[in-house]
Amino acid sequence: MILQFVWTDLLFKNYNNLVNFADAVDRKIKTLTTASVGATFNTMEISNRIIDLMQKKVSLCNAKVLVEKVIKNLDKESARILILRYIDNHNMERIAKLTKQSVRTIYRKLQSARDLFAKKMLEMGYDDKRMQNLFEGQLWIYNDYIYEKKKLLEECPQLINKNSTCQLDKVKDALMEDLEDKNFVSSAI
Repeated sequence: MILQFVWTDLLFKNYNNLVNFADAVDRKIKTLTTASVGATFNTMEISNRIIDLMQKKVSLCNAKVLVEKVIKNLDKESARILILRYIDNHNMERIAKLTKQSVRTIYRKLQSARDLFAKKMLEMGYDDKRMQNLFEGQLWIYNDYIYEKKKLLEECPQLINKNSTCQLDKVKDALMEDLEDKNFVSSAI
């Protein structure tokens, strides 16, 4: 379950950049297709690069759809707070003003909504392995995923003292498994 929080954070952190990433992929594809018009050399290489870029765009779309799908399955208040914070990019003070609640209450409700989002992802079948498969080879999210897992591993002893559900050995095993998995990494855009 702990790794669900890593994925939750990554999805929200990258959500507003997904459209920009997809636009960058489109521009790169356009450049490649324009450059390949009339060219008889490297046609296969250019075609393969375009296919790779299209696969990256699919993963970007999948991430956006996943966030929206999970949010639609949350209660109305949790969904609203997540949308205001991560999709509309409002700060906590603005959310408090919009919802007519205290900033402290918003912080508490945001944490609760994020926890609920992570649990709902898991209920919908998006566990750590499925998320890794969904974003296999996508360095735009994989590098952040590894970084966050390493950070979690470093912080885990403190989490054990606060929350007995943190199992250091399971987190270490999951992290080591990812670091040893060479097939998950591919080239960036």
